[in-house]
Amino acid sequence: MKQHLLLNLRALLVLCMIFVIGGGSLALAEEEIISLGNGTYSSSDQQIVWEGTSCTITQSRGEAQTPPGSSYIRTPRWYKNNVISFSAKANYTLSSVTVVATSNDYATELKKSTYSDGASASVSSSTVTITTNGDFTITMGAKSFISSISVTYIKGTSPTLKSSDSSLGFGNVETGSYKDL
Repeated sequence: MKQHLLLNLRALLVLCMIFVIGGGSLALAEEEIISLGNGTYSSSDQQIVWEGTSCTITQSRGEAQTPPGSSYIRTPRWYKNNVISFSAKANYTLSSVTVVATSNDYATELKKSTYSDGASASVSSSTVTITTNGDFTITMGAKSFISSISVTYIKGTSPTLKSSDSSLGFGNVETGSYKDL
């Protein structure tokens, strides 16, 4: 019984250390409004790039007949089959993106587009909320005109405790085998 209690206390101590080291650290989400006026157009790449503090948004031609144009930096027009990429910068993780379209119909069309990497969208009036756990792309299903984009992100990275990390001197967290102190 005493050995079982000691083993449980060791396991509890390992869990507490995982939390303290960063596996259970509290990270607060922050929001950034992307300044669409700061976008840049590349005619050679046929793309528009908007830079935020937390991420980069790129509109590329994809398989679309209509490429992005320099006239649509401040008021983006995302056309059918354009590819819109959301890429977090170093030490940032995207958790959601809110896109406000210029009409309810354009928001509905944006929601119907194809989302990669586990991202999903919901729509309310002219606002599309995209939930994600990191970088993602949208392949447009139809055209959508955009009035604003805001990004919710988590800043910073947490150190990861590996199960084989013996620096704690407790053994293997995954298999439950422990060393005597």
